[in-house]
Amino acid sequence: MLKNANILIVDDDEGVTDLLSAGLEESEGYHCFAVSTGEHALEKLSSSNIDLMLLDLRLPGISGIDVLTKAKRAHPDTLIIVITGVGDVQTAVEAMKLGATDYITKPFDITTVANSIESALQEGTRSGSKLFPVGFHHDLSDKTSRWAACMDSIARGVEMRFESLVGTTITQTIVDRTVATAQSMGVPENHINQWLNSRKQ
Repeated sequence: MLKNANILIVDDDEGVTDLLSAGLEESEGYHCFAVSTGEHALEKLSSSNIDLMLLDLRLPGISGIDVLTKAKRAHPDTLIIVITGVGDVQTAVEAMKLGATDYITKPFDITTVANSIESALQEGTRSGSKLFPVGFHHDLSDKTSRWAACMDSIARGVEMRFESLVGTTITQTIVDRTVATAQSMGVPENHINQWLNSRKQ
């Protein structure tokens, strides 16, 4: 795992930023910075060497999607993981299309966040980000990984809804609903097929 990375946490809930900062610094060794607005996030990105940003999509003032768009335009090598509610998957898919590496749904635990950050930083290593120049990029691999993560997140949301209704997991129904949801959200068909094939392996 890539220790000492600089992580910017953007959330207007102080409890969330405190939890994430403490957990990621103590257990993972990252350097964390926290801000509560999109404006402050963009300022921090411009003034500091931020490797990865955890971005809540629901912010006061400038929206998380606008922050994501501006951040990727001005700082294309900065990795961004977005945070959203379970019922806000459509916005999360939009974020993936705009360049987010992954998204996490609330409520979450620190282990889920840490695993997502580790995967993103490792992907950054392989793809040759500003931190880890290796001289080449795996753009197709990066996009495939992002969409695979997106499909997994959609599946988790569908599964949670089904479990709340019937109290059990109905595997094929969940797969079918996941595909239908992904199609309605505009997830590319080839990435849906890749996700389906990965489940058969």
